[in-house]
Amino acid sequence: MISINIEESDRQIYKKVNQAMADHINEKVRSKSRALISKLKTVISVWVKTQPEIVSLLQEGVPQSLNAQFGLPPGSANKAVDQIVNAVVDSTQVKISKVDRKLSGTIEFNFQPSTFANLLSLSSGVNTTEEGSKLNWLSWLLVEGDKIIIVGYRYQPSEKGRAGGGNMVRGGAFRVSPQFSGTLDNNFITRAFRGRNSEITRLISGIFK
Repeated sequence: MISINIEESDRQIYKKVNQAMADHINEKVRSKSRALISKLKTVISVWVKTQPEIVSLLQEGVPQSLNAQFGLPPGSANKAVDQIVNAVVDSTQVKISKVDRKLSGTIEFNFQPSTFANLLSLSSGVNTTEEGSKLNWLSWLLVEGDKIIIVGYRYQPSEKGRAGGGNMVRGGAFRVSPQFSGTLDNNFITRAFRGRNSEITRLISGIFK
């Protein structure tokens, strides 16, 4: 018969077991954190690129598209979209706290600064008219809502114009269509992240399983 004498109390054993589990979890989190951030940035890119506003910006020569309404020169929308997506992806931060002996820890995600300064400062978000005027179309789309932004001119769909989907003609006023217009707290970027909790949870589970 083999007998074992355990001198430690149940509480001491409990603490050591939890500490060992915490150490194991922290090591796994440390080794997987880069993969988590990489996959998260990949899905964020998809979320932004599939927004209706982005799709419409890329529709060259299509009447009523944002590309046509903003008069974007051929090829410029692709550059602008790439810069927008990259700016949003690069702003993503993940903060992972160490799991303690109570097996308590947190993962904090920070997406896109609420000021949108990283997007509003993009050079590709500004269009220059044939007369040399600067049109900050990305600001219109993100924060100006439905308010009138050009008085005395309106957009007329056609096969004309620099973008090939229409041009501005005298009379009336111009504003971003309500289906696309955005404000600081409700625009195509904020909508890209809305309702994504379950997707993020599945992504984390897949990485750390």
